[in-house]
Amino acid sequence: MKNKSEPARLNVGQSVEWVSSSVKKTGVIVGIIPRGRIPRDESFKIEGGLPRDHDSYIVEGFKSTCRRGDNKARQVKALYWPRVSLLHPVDTLTDDEINWCKSNVTAVRKLMASAGK
Repeated sequence: MKNKSEPARLNVGQSVEWVSSSVKKTGVIVGIIPRGRIPRDESFKIEGGLPRDHDSYIVEGFKSTCRRGDNKARQVKALYWPRVSLLHPVDTLTDDEINWCKSNVTAVRKLMASAGK
């Protein structure tokens, strides 16, 4: 019997990416679901799924949708409960982090100067 490896430990606020339904998705971890529980037990409005035998993660990501009769795709926030084995940490800034940096240029420059950058 093959040994099951321990899933990676991730944290709330961490950026991740994964592939689901042949589509690469990105998002930020917004919650941790303890082993043996499902998202609804932890007040996340995600339907379905069976309890998992390890901690798992709720990820706020984006999905593309089109309105009926409209050819323009738009990005809509959605909550996902992906398999932990599919999640990979991303060392890039989220849109919220980029916007914060743009709004706090002086603070960013001070941090960079103190780091010798």
